[in-house]
Amino acid sequence: MPEPDGYTRQEMMAIAAGREIRDGEIAIFGVGLAMLAGYFAKAFHAPNVRAMTEGGVYGATPVGGLPWGIECNRISTNATSFTSALDALGCLVASGRCDVGIIGAAQVDKFGNVNTQESGTATSELSTDLPARV
Repeated sequence: MPEPDGYTRQEMMAIAAGREIRDGEIAIFGVGLAMLAGYFAKAFHAPNVRAMTEGGVYGATPVGGLPWGIECNRISTNATSFTSALDALGCLVASGRCDVGIIGAAQVDKFGNVNTQESGTATSELSTDLPARV
């Protein structure tokens, strides 16, 4: 439900996150508010952002509204290429080639750790390997 100012807290959070994206960056977007943040940036101040969803859809602009998922027809209609989550997260993000990533809070645990990728085994200490902008 909108606040008295005409927007929800979640919408304001998405816009604030989107303002952190710079024109020309390589960016990866998660689902929901993360995607709203990324495509807000592309539409309003970073038209040359090179965007990929964490599912591997690259170079798309949403058609007919905000996508409901990372491989939704609203973004797959005009995508430059399709790959996979392995390429998006493994090759792009883990290699350090991604400038910025925006993910949903469901992927962050109560200690602030990003849980999209972990390394280690069940008997060793796990570490998070994703680069972050603070």
